[in-house]
Amino acid sequence: FASDRLENAVTHIEAAKKLGVKMLVGYTEIRAHLEQWGSGYALAIISRPEIASAYIPLVRAYAPYAEVVYDSVDLHCLRFRRAAELKNDPQEARRAKWYFQLETIGFTFADRALAISETEKQAILQRWPEAVVEVVPTVHSVRISPMPWVARKGLVFIGGYDHEPNVDAVVWFVQEVFPRVLEQIPDVRFTILGSRPPESVKRLASKNVNVVGWVPDPEPYFEASRISVAPLRYGAGMKGKIGHAMSLGLPVVTTQIGAEGMQLADGAHTLIANDATAFSAAVVRLYNDEALWTSLQRSAAAHIERNFSEGAVHNILRRLFADEIASAKAASGVTA
Repeated sequence: FASDRLENAVTHIEAAKKLGVKMLVGYTEIRAHLEQWGSGYALAIISRPEIASAYIPLVRAYAPYAEVVYDSVDLHCLRFRRAAELKNDPQEARRAKWYFQLETIGFTFADRALAISETEKQAILQRWPEAVVEVVPTVHSVRISPMPWVARKGLVFIGGYDHEPNVDAVVWFVQEVFPRVLEQIPDVRFTILGSRPPESVKRLASKNVNVVGWVPDPEPYFEASRISVAPLRYGAGMKGKIGHAMSLGLPVVTTQIGAEGMQLADGAHTLIANDATAFSAAVVRLYNDEALWTSLQRSAAAHIERNFSEGAVHNILRRLFADEIASAKAASGVTA
């Protein structure tokens, strides 16, 4: 695993090494490794547009036999275009154009590209029709918590706040949605989890809003909460926060943007609402209805198991990388 960023936390690097993952950190170390060992690679997966623009030439030069796969993670130019439209922001529009240029490098010069959903695949092909795109969704292990509805309290959100849609989501929720919820459920608390919350998020803290920040394991918070909210007003890709919550048996209220690419049906797997009035009404309804809560918990977990579990995605990866798997087995002497 090669990471371009030199400021990665040492604890994370050491944790990966304990799993048996060989780590390279920084351009200089990655280049030196490829110069020495690149000709032995059969496959290189390069994630995110900035990384693709910097490293595809390096991999092509020093790993000439490797198939290069570009993992878009999410379609950045679409995310920034949506932000520009929502905020009427020329700067976001310029960022959308810049990321379109960066993403063109990945989708044009890689042998194949990965999209996180069929929706995103079609959006990619609309912009780069010559790209070869495969769908690999996020992976979630279904482990439904035994904690019942009656023992759970409060709402929870999780996200990394270097990602602007998460900042917008919690600020909008606290300012526009949550006051309407408090009118109906005065004692409810909203917990905000995730790394590097900016001042605009920290300032949301109050008697009913708890800004926790980064935690090593969010699952205890998920288990104690009654609802996960994902009030995303713009973005792209598949939202891991939603799959994570559902896989643990925590029902979700989200928007059309949040539900995008996961084949989620309103009222069957989740509740979907887009404006502040409808979103608050959905939260109150789900918070007070044990039968609905239980129904969504079960159907969402089954949906995750069927489409986004380790087994489901393992089969996708085996099909996509069958040639590389066969080559690796032959090189190691494995015959089955």
